[in-house]
Amino acid sequence: MASQPPAIRRRLAEERLEDCRRGVPGAAERLVAEYGPLVLAIARRSGLGEEDVEEVFQETWASLFGQIDDIRRPGALVAWIQSTARRQVWFVRRRRARAGGVDPEDEPEAQLADPQELTAKLEHAQLVHEGLAELAPRCRDLLRAAFFERLAYEAIAARLGMALGSVGPTRQRCLSELAALLERKGLS
Repeated sequence: MASQPPAIRRRLAEERLEDCRRGVPGAAERLVAEYGPLVLAIARRSGLGEEDVEEVFQETWASLFGQIDDIRRPGALVAWIQSTARRQVWFVRRRRARAGGVDPEDEPEAQLADPQELTAKLEHAQLVHEGLAELAPRCRDLLRAAFFERLAYEAIAARLGMALGSVGPTRQRCLSELAALLERKGLS
């Protein structure tokens, strides 16, 4: 979905929303799987801890599914999700500030990304994820261990049954393969 034009993404969002309204099995799960990373990114970018990020995630989706029939412009679903997640961040920060005896008005504003910038970053991440899926399993496993799990070379070598000295060169070859894949997909 990330590499599709905005009009197609909007239409797909409308379809996802309508499927949820009609109670199509699995529709809600697909919607959360597709747009959940956006909610998490907004919450994490605001500087919240993981517990609060989870709360923002849960409350955003509870709000969406609680008001699903009230959303008048299904094509604006992504904007609705973004603004709801930001509102939930604000509620969590305000509640935390009150509980800590801090006046919420004295707290600096959260550093929230521009919606277009955040969407572009998420689309970029989606393309990288798709590129990883196309790599050979050994490269995919090595890159995930190195960059997502941030394992030391020793742990990667042990996990993948490699000689310690070959982890770095193999990592570089895998990164080159991924870069070539991403370039073919139009990501430079």
